[in-house]
Amino acid sequence: MARIKQYEILETIGKGGMGTVYKAYHPLQRKYVALKEIHPELAGDADHRQRFEQEIRILSELPAHPHIVAFRDSFEVDDRLFLVMNYVEGQTLRSLIQRGPVESSQVLRILDQLLSALEVIHQAGIIHRDLKPENILLDQGGLPCLSDFGISENASVSSSKTSLGTAKYLAPELIEPERGETGGNPGQADLYALGIVGFELALGAARFQEVFRKVYREAKDNPTGAWLDWHCNPETVAPLLHELQPNIPIQLSRVIARLMSKNMKDRYSTAETARRDLKSVPSAPVNPHSDTQRIEKKSPVHVHEVATLTHQLPKRNKVEGRPSMKVKSKFNSLRLSQLKLLVRRFNTRTSWLTGSALAIWLTLTAVCLALFFFIKVPGFTVVVQGAPFGSEVLVDNEVHGIPAPDGTIRLYGMKAGNRVVKVRCEGFGDFRTSVTGRDGEVQTVVAQLRAENDGLPSEIEYSGPMILIPAGEFILGDDTHQPNEKPAHRVKLDDYYIDKLEVTNAQYKAFCDATKHAPPTDPWWGKNYFLGSPAAPVVGVTLEDARAYATWAGKRLPSEVEWEKAASWDPNSKTKRMWPWATLYTPGNAVLDAQLPQTVGIRPASASAYGVQDLAGNVAEWTDSPYLAYPNNPQPAGDYSEGLFVVRGGSFHGNAEDARTTRRMFHAPMFTKSDLEERSWLIGFRCAIAAKDPRLTAFFQQDKRVLN
Repeated sequence: MARIKQYEILETIGKGGMGTVYKAYHPLQRKYVALKEIHPELAGDADHRQRFEQEIRILSELPAHPHIVAFRDSFEVDDRLFLVMNYVEGQTLRSLIQRGPVESSQVLRILDQLLSALEVIHQAGIIHRDLKPENILLDQGGLPCLSDFGISENASVSSSKTSLGTAKYLAPELIEPERGETGGNPGQADLYALGIVGFELALGAARFQEVFRKVYREAKDNPTGAWLDWHCNPETVAPLLHELQPNIPIQLSRVIARLMSKNMKDRYSTAETARRDLKSVPSAPVNPHSDTQRIEKKSPVHVHEVATLTHQLPKRNKVEGRPSMKVKSKFNSLRLSQLKLLVRRFNTRTSWLTGSALAIWLTLTAVCLALFFFIKVPGFTVVVQGAPFGSEVLVDNEVHGIPAPDGTIRLYGMKAGNRVVKVRCEGFGDFRTSVTGRDGEVQTVVAQLRAENDGLPSEIEYSGPMILIPAGEFILGDDTHQPNEKPAHRVKLDDYYIDKLEVTNAQYKAFCDATKHAPPTDPWWGKNYFLGSPAAPVVGVTLEDARAYATWAGKRLPSEVEWEKAASWDPNSKTKRMWPWATLYTPGNAVLDAQLPQTVGIRPASASAYGVQDLAGNVAEWTDSPYLAYPNNPQPAGDYSEGLFVVRGGSFHGNAEDARTTRRMFHAPMFTKSDLEERSWLIGFRCAIAAKDPRLTAFFQQDKRVLN
């Protein structure tokens, strides 16, 4: 196996014009990474080395975000240049597009998540400049991650006039730089590229090539020039998606059309404003053309997609005699057609007007309607300052974005009048205020959030190590897996502590010795497990046994909601993890598909975002929650019963599916004879306690055994 520094090279996962990407493994950290090597013939070139150094600077400035692939390291070995990124198990967005049209609801979700990524990098002054399906990764949960910042620029130090790019997704102002001198901002080039990506997603590769058949024909002889000509010609406008496919919501069609506007003044000015319009898109109907196995009746034009490769582009100047960039989009054509219809209706009812009077009246009407359709009310701007890292800012209970690392966010286009601004962040009480503004005004709000867990240590030694789970909201459940996990919904919890590890045989024996409680019998895999494996998790305990131990230890059993938050929630990115350590399943991180349980804490890579271990595999765990349907569950029928209780986390005898953080299993509180032969030996438990519990308050007052 090849090795570069501490990384073991497993396989090549991609090659491009700039370099090669390998899947690698860090044996000490037990993590897979993506290792990008700049082509050796380019590494020796001064310009490319400078660009490599620029990419490192850009990557180091990237804010942490769930839809941006995280940068880990960079180094040089024998004149070979390497970047290390987080490894995302899955596929590129290109693979999804190649399979056919994507459901409108999924297009909407992907666009919103990518816009959220663009929003934070643009706020940090970074322009991606090479946004395309090949540079967007989809993890196993279908979540997109923006990658490859190889030709990105810092807007504060760059003119955005470099000649590298991908022809098919290049904004007109990057091809003819003088266009960008008339207004707008550099980040709009990323929005233009995202519009084309959204257009491709909604249609699929085959249909997209049919719509742009003329460009693809020209691309046979002039691969890059055909797309450059199309972008710069104001007369060539993409049709509206809902006209091509009626099942696509018209609101989504219009958002994508505005993203693709060739005139910067007509295009969205920021990712934030585009996200705001996406929120108005209704729940998308099922697209009957989205079957990935469907074969198009018309054969698509098959050409080598040279235009999707990142490479040096020819410099261009604006073509003389070409029509100026007027309002030519299909979106505006729709409004003009409505205007013409009004004129025709008016004309049939006004025969008494003279020709000149009619012309004057129609002109005034056209001007008024144009003002109505095209002039936007500016609204006022709210500047929020002092928000903690990871906060969400809401206006009138609608999320409007995430502040920059310095705690500041600017909210444009607020409707004039009184608006309620709220800042929420895990571990803090919500900040809420009202602000009144008029069109054109700028109002500043300084968020003052009080930490809810003031003075609470993050880890304590209280009948075993316990981890603090700070108060705040999280998302319980999942909409993409089993029916009993639906619907995903927000739940707010107060501060609580949960055992870092599962209760061991040694801990349970101490309880039995002190209370004369009957110890569990031997499991099926052999005698002397309870006494001979003191550091392994106790098994074969009923719900009542677990409750009795928890009371003796001064704690209680966790609720199902507490268990899932500790296992699934990432408080930094405000997202859920499918497994405690990540959305991506990593073999070996948990004790699964094994013959018997192992020592608790033996797999530190299994830790959740809070640092709680063994929440996946080893043994399943009792919770003190009856197995009932979630509120508003779309399929409430099932085995729900107050006589059953929720069991979480999978077991050593299970698989990765059983170990998902939202997977709900259940069991009767007592064991039958058949249970004693098998299932009881798969279930153990851990304990929890509210931070405000009087027993814990008394413990803190002792000021002993607290780990800072």
